[in-house]
Amino acid sequence: MSMRILAACTVLALAASACADPTSTDPGTIDHPGEADEPILIVTTGGGLVPAQYLFTAMPSFALYGDGALVVPGAQMELYPGPALPPMVARTISEAGIQSILRAALEAGLDRDGDYSDLGNMGIMDAGTTRFALTVDGVTHVVTAYALGMEGEQQAGQPDDVWEMRRSLARFQQELGSLATWLPADSLGQERSYEARAARLLIGPYAPDDELPQDPKRWPLPGGLGAFGEPADMLGEGWGCGVLEGDEWTAVHALAAESNRLTPWQSDGERYTITFRPLLPDESGCDVGTA
Repeated sequence: MSMRILAACTVLALAASACADPTSTDPGTIDHPGEADEPILIVTTGGGLVPAQYLFTAMPSFALYGDGALVVPGAQMELYPGPALPPMVARTISEAGIQSILRAALEAGLDRDGDYSDLGNMGIMDAGTTRFALTVDGVTHVVTAYALGMEGEQQAGQPDDVWEMRRSLARFQQELGSLATWLPADSLGQERSYEARAARLLIGPYAPDDELPQDPKRWPLPGGLGAFGEPADMLGEGWGCGVLEGDEWTAVHALAAESNRLTPWQSDGERYTITFRPLLPDESGCDVGTA
């Protein structure tokens, strides 16, 4: 090749690189979903000895979405009856912070699918199963572990690879609870209350506490609670589940914010109990999924 042709090729190559997107050519960037309703990482713990209502109302311990929105449970107040609306906290995470979380997730072994519940000869009854769902490079990987972190030391009969993986998952789960201590500076936005666009409502017969009588709230929407939603068969006769969104949820939310878990809701001369579960960006309907 002549020097003249080589020089021309060099100029063209430099021009092409100047126009390229640096994020797409950076080999250290981990590809992840980018939309507000697309999960990047969801961590849940479910099952075990819990009331059936828990399946309808439990939320992830960590939910990170493509636009950088993070939703986690808020501080739980030790009072009875607790507030009708579960405390949920939202904040934003920068792309640099997301990349740090993704690198930690891959180092923890979440770039695979598998169940790591083998406790060897140890038996633990009625514990929950922790589920990590990570989406990178267009693929969602799911890793599960029963009674994560509860066995203490490695148990007799527990395979070495399972033990090491469980240790790695437990460490990563702890890291997710202390992001401010290891993410890059200025990665985390300010905490705020999570404002859901919709909510799942679990409705059933009202059972009063005679020692703590409550003032009722009048159901503000037409149609009545008796016909709201679909039957929730797993809870028995008289229970139903439905979803409110938009202006309807706005109207009910205002009343729910003033209520507690023992508040009776009055509709068509009857009293009902309502358990509220604000929905996350990727959730819809009364499908309890794996939460």
